[in-house]
Amino acid sequence: IEDLVPWLYLKGISTGEMPDALVHLGFDGSGLSPTSVVRMLQVWQTEYGDWSKRNLSGKRYLYVWADGIYFSCRLSDDRPCLLVLMGATQDGKKELIAMIDGQRESEMSWTALLLDLKNRGLVDPPLLVTREDNRRFFDERELLTDGTLWARFDAEQGGVGALDASARRFVATAERIMREHRRDPAADLSPVLVSYGKAIEAQVNELLRRAMRSAPEAARRVKIGDSTRLLPDALPLTLGQLAFALGGERSFADYLRGSLRGGAWFTGEFATIIDEFATVRNPAAHGEGVRREIVAYWRERMLGVGGESVVARLALVGIR
Repeated sequence: IEDLVPWLYLKGISTGEMPDALVHLGFDGSGLSPTSVVRMLQVWQTEYGDWSKRNLSGKRYLYVWADGIYFSCRLSDDRPCLLVLMGATQDGKKELIAMIDGQRESEMSWTALLLDLKNRGLVDPPLLVTREDNRRFFDERELLTDGTLWARFDAEQGGVGALDASARRFVATAERIMREHRRDPAADLSPVLVSYGKAIEAQVNELLRRAMRSAPEAARRVKIGDSTRLLPDALPLTLGQLAFALGGERSFADYLRGSLRGGAWFTGEFATIIDEFATVRNPAAHGEGVRREIVAYWRERMLGVGGESVVARLALVGIR
């Protein structure tokens, strides 16, 4: 019953109607009085107040998803709205960071929320999403994020959270390196490219492993180096081998285009992207330094800063 009462309360059932509502749901609501419901509400409000003031020192998030959730009930001309922030930790878990009432379209509401988080100890705020219609929640981005660029991510449609676990770990490693060393002009950021390359290799090799289970033999034969091999026996492939196979093996690519969601992009544009990426990643993988501006360019391209995210698009590719 204690789990049902909050649900009924959020559905708009009044305190006096809850006993009858519980009976209709098959529970004995005879012992639930309006006074006990009010008392439970007071406990929830206290718990929410304490949670909303908790110390955030030491919390680190790779990404934050922001959204405003409207309710259908209207007590005034303005529709009530909850401003919600969800964070992704370095190990790929999601956490609810904040949930307050406000105005979804209000720059003032979002600014006040993020400033409150900073005042409670959330330092070096991470990347934040934009809306699907490309409107920003507010414009004080440089002030609130200390110069950190925002990434265009949508947790429900793709992004880091939709990647396989091994790929997510490599992305987390890349972002940790970037966040820890980006303010040091002498730091070598080349390992960021290496980790993003490993993330792509992990995601694509696992996808191909699943795709090859029902593939005809002609589609399973791929030229790797100077020889033609059965792909399931050759996996995992390196980044350069993946780019060559996706872009150069016709039977293989034709099968993937027909059997994968997003297969045309995967065997076309994506193959070109990873071929280009491999040329700048390979020196870093062999211990050579790569210029910071090149690292920044490819990191932003992978994340989707200022354009489409490569890893978010890759996460959407799957077996039909």
